[in-house]
Amino acid sequence: MDEPLIDVKGLALVPGPPDIEQPLYSFQVYDEIVGHAPEEVAAALLAIPGMRRTNTAEPTSWEWKAFWENGDRYLELDFTLMEPDDGLVWGGSSLQGWCRESDLMNIWSALRKRFDGVWLHDAECRLWTPESYAERKNAEQ
Repeated sequence: MDEPLIDVKGLALVPGPPDIEQPLYSFQVYDEIVGHAPEEVAAALLAIPGMRRTNTAEPTSWEWKAFWENGDRYLELDFTLMEPDDGLVWGGSSLQGWCRESDLMNIWSALRKRFDGVWLHDAECRLWTPESYAERKNAEQ
């Protein structure tokens, strides 16, 4: 049986603390957010097979966008930025599209291999670890 497509609207990949306890909500996180250079995050995303940049904006602007596709599955990603005292850092990437859960997990995993503290953020502001997100999906079945 083929893995079903999921609507990823309302999800984002975001920076946070290096490690988190579950459950954790983004409004509970303050100074412990790990900072990642926007250029490095953009390069890591563009290294994912099927990912391409969709405009000419620099990663240090709020206009940078990318698009991942594989057959009828796709994800659109944007960039938000944060400006802590030590410079501009990646603030997260909102996701929109239809893909398999395994596609989402592979993209997330590719970022987590390169950067500490990258979590999945949902519409209720919950930060998920890969393990807690998989457990949630398994509990829903």
